[in-house]
Amino acid sequence: MMNKAVGYVRVSTQRQVGTDHYSLSVQRSIIKEMATSNHEMALAAIFADEGLSGSTTRREGFKRLCQAVKQPDVSVVLVYRLNRLARNLHDLIDFFDLCQKNNVVIRSFMEADVTDSASGRLQLTMFGAVAEFERSVTRENQASALAERIRQGKVSSSKVPYGYDYERQTMRAVVNQESAPVVRWLFQRYVSTALGYRRLTSECNHHFGLSLKQPHVARILRNSHYTGVENFPPLISQSLFDKVQEKRTGNHVVKKYDDFWLHGIVVCPYCRRKLKPEAVSKPATGKRYRYYSCRQSGHSISLPADVIEQVIFTRLGYLLRESNWQTLLASKANRQMNFHPVCDKKQLLSELEDGQISPKEYASILLSDRRTEEERQAKLSQYQTSIADLAQAFTGPSKVASELWQGLLDRVEINKQGLVLGVYMNRWISVNLIDLEEELKNG
Repeated sequence: MMNKAVGYVRVSTQRQVGTDHYSLSVQRSIIKEMATSNHEMALAAIFADEGLSGSTTRREGFKRLCQAVKQPDVSVVLVYRLNRLARNLHDLIDFFDLCQKNNVVIRSFMEADVTDSASGRLQLTMFGAVAEFERSVTRENQASALAERIRQGKVSSSKVPYGYDYERQTMRAVVNQESAPVVRWLFQRYVSTALGYRRLTSECNHHFGLSLKQPHVARILRNSHYTGVENFPPLISQSLFDKVQEKRTGNHVVKKYDDFWLHGIVVCPYCRRKLKPEAVSKPATGKRYRYYSCRQSGHSISLPADVIEQVIFTRLGYLLRESNWQTLLASKANRQMNFHPVCDKKQLLSELEDGQISPKEYASILLSDRRTEEERQAKLSQYQTSIADLAQAFTGPSKVASELWQGLLDRVEINKQGLVLGVYMNRWISVNLIDLEEELKNG
């Protein structure tokens, strides 16, 4: 009896849909060759996902693959490489367990056979760990590229807010002369009247002949890019923006989540969304229980807020008990600044005297060098301020400290068991503070 096989192919970017060695067509050809070279194997189907990351299982082709594995007549899964299945170690092991449960064998073209033995599980874990490491390196490279793009005066994305246009040649945001006045009008009108979002939207549409929606207007009033941050031309003043935020905050009847100081920071290990705060009160005892939860379809995760907050606070508290934590964190930040070294002024002057460079070139280099040094000093000043804020945040999870945490932390990564894998700061999103803790322990 022939073994019925199914294949799976995936590329994570649209660029890879083309002709490179990871393309879908090449992967399909290899899988078909794997099936035809084995006379006891019949290839029933090849499932595919185009332009989707392996860091999530929310992929239609992968879901169909999992359904096929559960069919009693399927006995083999063929892939070009194991990281096509998943780049997250936990997801890869989960799929391995699904195959093992249904007596299905995984065959990889690039790696040796993965069996359902203990050695096979170890081998799979090693491949999964490498895939996860590659994904982490990719994230770090993306963060460094984004920081360099911002440093060069460009914007981080071609999707610019309402009121701007994106110049593809320069990768910069420019003011849209038609929509920018609408943005200014909304901020001025909101802060000078008692109008809510609904009436403000209605007046704006009537005044300018537009068809904006209420959520769109709300997003405009929350967007700090209009003050000129991240290389966007300013449309309003910082003081006007602050007044609008103060009014918006004051209009909230109840602040339900003041005591959730990791609100919007903890990342769900399943769907990558931020966990939402939930509070449950029991009238019989008068006690209030807090959780960080995600209730997306297909999974459910709920962490006791007191527990994970204490874990984060305790683990990062280790940093301040070490004498060199500031030096170590500063060295990491300096490596990510990507500034060019300061020029040797004596050497430059010598080249000018020897006629190797012109006076105009000499003046241009000095000016560029001075600007680079000014930028570096400004970054260092911001960094020192952040270090002071970080130290203050460790004084305790009080209301003041909670606000500092909200401004300092970018995200907290956890696994499916709720264990903390990484803590990342806003200014250095590729530096894992948990790894920093390990470096301090190891000297």
